Amino acid sequence: IQLSEHPPNLETPIQAFRTAITPNDQFFVRYHLAHIPDMKAREHWKLDVDGDAAEHPVSLTAKDLDDLPQTEVIAVCQCSGNRRGLVQPHVPGVEWGNGAMGCATWHGPRLRDVLARAGVKPEAVEIWFNGADKPVLPVTPAFHKSLPLSKALADETIIATTMNGSPLPLLNGFPARLVVPG
Repeated sequence: IQLSEHPPNLETPIQAFRTAITPNDQFFVRYHLAHIPDMKAREHWKLDVDGDAAEHPVSLTAKDLDDLPQTEVIAVCQCSGNRRGLVQPHVPGVEWGNGAMGCATWHGPRLRDVLARAGVKPEAVEIWFNGADKPVLPVTPAFHKSLPLSKALADETIIATTMNGSPLPLLNGFPARLVVPG
């Protein structure tokens, strides 16, 4: 269910929740920033791990991620704005109904194995992330999130490269997305 076009925000139809795993073609899509890379970008895509808490910066390709030990988690992903459109009085933002969520089988390397490549310094407290989507205007702030180091190193925290047995769809984070259950 299309709620906005630029950036794309698509809601999962309620009938998709009749099964435990939400099909990829019905999984909700949430973007904060409108400039989204295309599928050709994977050829040159790299995951950069650097910053004050890294012993040495590393840049990993999609193949590098695939070559790391892999794990699988089944996890629900839900936008914090789920059901926002049902709130009275009205709250600004994407007017989600009940479908800003889905459950998938995610597959990829553990984040801790990726961080180990860069060597996490003992004084590290949080890991800071940003995505491949970018603002259209230079005055728009980037969209960043952080995780406490303990959650970043947890067994279930992965960098997913597949979703429900298929390559990660473009609108669901292609070529890789962070999955942090709980």
